[in-house]
Amino acid sequence: MSSSLITTAGGPALGTAVTPPVAQPPGWQDDDAVRDVTERLAGYLPLVLPSECDRLRSRLAAVARGEAFLLQGGDCAETFDALTAGSVAATLDTLFTMATTLSAGTELPVVTVGRIAGQYAKPRSLPTEERDGATLPAYRGDAVNGLEFSPALRTPNPYRMLRVYGASAATLNSIRALAPAWEPPAGVPVGVRPPRELFVSHEALLLDYEQPLTRVDPRSGDSYAGSGHLLWAGERTRRPTARTSTTSAASPTPWR
Repeated sequence: MSSSLITTAGGPALGTAVTPPVAQPPGWQDDDAVRDVTERLAGYLPLVLPSECDRLRSRLAAVARGEAFLLQGGDCAETFDALTAGSVAATLDTLFTMATTLSAGTELPVVTVGRIAGQYAKPRSLPTEERDGATLPAYRGDAVNGLEFSPALRTPNPYRMLRVYGASAATLNSIRALAPAWEPPAGVPVGVRPPRELFVSHEALLLDYEQPLTRVDPRSGDSYAGSGHLLWAGERTRRPTARTSTTSAASPTPWR
């Protein structure tokens, strides 16, 4: 079975002549299901806009020049069960409180990036896990399979990517409503302008999720990741010849 079916516009990954290998393949077992999911995702609205990604690039350029400070934080991996209105508000409050404190201490504006609204996949050192003589696929995050050690939940299920989209959209809705109205709690240094922007980020492990959500910006003709403001390739997937790296090189969406 294919580990990753998605290509760009019927061809190889963005900016490449030959489709490079996929690092950390999810291990999908049903090609038809993957194709169904990716076609659905391709028809959905992007979660973030190119203009928002451009704004983050501008903010990060200021960080590189020493004119601002970057704060990035959040969960190692989000889970569907833990997502509530309260959990989103708590994450935003923690990050904005830290940003306000850092701004007061550094006398610099703080660019705040949350590891949120898309961090549902996990890289693994081994593709399988063994318990009591039974071997099952490793848990790769709620985007791929379930944490419970059972054949039913550990079997990679591409339809989980649709739930990732819905959960991420709901999280972004909450962030966009809460961020402009946030006020620092008691004890936070006064005299500092409260943060009003929370950009979202995640590790781009599932190209079957990322590439269907890629959109062309009509302003420039460039392709932007529509799944988050900042994506990254981790230690297990950042080889120059890996497919994530070649995809990121062709996109103006901020990557690290």
